[in-house]
Amino acid sequence: MSRTIHRTLETPSGLGEIRKAGQHIANVSYHLTVKQQINVTETFGEKEETEGLREISGQVIVSKEERMQSQVLSGMKLGETFTLHMSDGRRLEVFTSNCDTVKGIYYLAPIGSVGFVSD
Repeated sequence: MSRTIHRTLETPSGLGEIRKAGQHIANVSYHLTVKQQINVTETFGEKEETEGLREISGQVIVSKEERMQSQVLSGMKLGETFTLHMSDGRRLEVFTSNCDTVKGIYYLAPIGSVGFVSD
């Protein structure tokens, strides 16, 4: 019998910056979840786990201190690509998958399978 489980690897959060083509878009707080897909196969009492895809998801909230916050919020459109610069020095290429522009919350998904990049 086989099944798939998801194991949380890390939940990075902090203050960061959203950039597009190297240009500052907004200071944000971010909350991400990194999960590892694990394929579990059990045969005759033996259990084998193999790693599958890594999944990164999360959200950013545009800082209320951001200059011209309303223009920033209207300028971050669904499906648009950005780079999240995290407080620990890592970067993540993302696109906005959903948003609540009234609250300034943007839900992110990574672009491709590269994951985090360190400076």
